[in-house]
Amino acid sequence: MIARTRLARLAFVLYAIALFVATHWPRLVIYSPVTGTDKIIHATVFLIWTLLLAGAAAPDRRVPLGRLALIAAIYACFDEGLQAIPALGRTCSWADLAADLFGIAIGIALIAIRRRRRSSRTLSRVET
Repeated sequence: MIARTRLARLAFVLYAIALFVATHWPRLVIYSPVTGTDKIIHATVFLIWTLLLAGAAAPDRRVPLGRLALIAAIYACFDEGLQAIPALGRTCSWADLAADLFGIAIGIALIAIRRRRRSSRTLSRVET
C-alpha cells in the first residue's frame, strides 16, 4: 500500500509540474484546424489533474468530494490568473477557466460514480 501511495503522489506531482510548465510557457500557441480545440485540452488536462489529485490525496481513505472540487477549482483559478502576467505573452480567459472547471466537474462525477460502485460491491459482499 505504501508503494501505491508513493506512486500515486509521484504521478500527481509530475503531472502537476508538467501542467504548470505547459500553461505558463511563454507565448505558447496551439494551432488546430478545429475551433475550440484548446477548450477540449483545458477540460481534459484538468479532468486528469483532478483524478490524480484524488488518488494522491488519500488513496487509503475518501477525501470529501466538495473539498476535492474546491481545491481543484482554486488551483484552476490560480493557474488561469497567472497567465495574465504580461511577460508570459499568454491570455487569461473566462472561457478557458470554464473549460477547466468543466473538466474538474467531470472528474468529480467520475470519482463519485466509482465510489458508489465500490460501496454497492462492498455492501453486496457483506450481505452474502
